[in-house]
Amino acid sequence: MNTGRDKQHHGRKVESVRWTIKKAAEEFDTTQTTLTGKLKAAGILPNPQDNCFSTQDIVTVLFGGLTNKLKAEQIKDTRESAALKAVKKQNLLRQNIPVEMVEKVWSDFTVDLIQKINNLDLPDKQRKEILGDLQQIDVEKYFDGKIAERDSDEDVE
Repeated sequence: MNTGRDKQHHGRKVESVRWTIKKAAEEFDTTQTTLTGKLKAAGILPNPQDNCFSTQDIVTVLFGGLTNKLKAEQIKDTRESAALKAVKKQNLLRQNIPVEMVEKVWSDFTVDLIQKINNLDLPDKQRKEILGDLQQIDVEKYFDGKIAERDSDEDVE
């Protein structure tokens, strides 16, 4: 390990640490062959003045993957946070309704409607026709149509 250029750190002069392949391999618990290969693969050459590498050079080739993974995790967390925020906003605006709630409301509504139809003073033929029409309502088709309609409205925005 050699020292080279002076740098400023919190107002104090600090000598930069410079690394030979041998000293860096020993310090960072790797082999000279591995370190040399990683430096060459990264296109990092020694400083021509002292034939040494900076700490940043060594750390980049040995731990750069960790830095990239950390950045990827941070990006993922940011995206997930934004998605969660969007869902919460949609919930507050009542744009998202749980399927179970919709099914319960629909079920309760149809039971009440059937009871009301059965309690009406109607001829049996007309009552059966109305109840048959009610059974013909394809709820899935209705929701598919509403979802497609909503999605096309959002495309306009």
